[in-house]
Amino acid sequence: MAGARQRVWEAAQLVVQHLNTQAATLLTAGREWWQRMAKVAFVPATLGLPGSHRARQVLTRCVTGRTPGCEGGAGR
Repeated sequence: MAGARQRVWEAAQLVVQHLNTQAATLLTAGREWWQRMAKVAFVPATLGLPGSHRARQVLTRCVTGRTPGCEGGAGR
């Protein structure tokens, strides 16, 4: 299970990196594209206080968590 979780986490990070590098192109993406992306939980985040023994890694949607990778259309 841990190996699968790590692969999903790495894939989510790659999605965020790709969106960041393609930001200029994605600004012209239509509303429908952004609405669909807003429903996908792909942004790596921490639930709880970082460093706490109760904190855990999760994937969230851009509209749920405000992260550096979510300044684009879906995060607004």
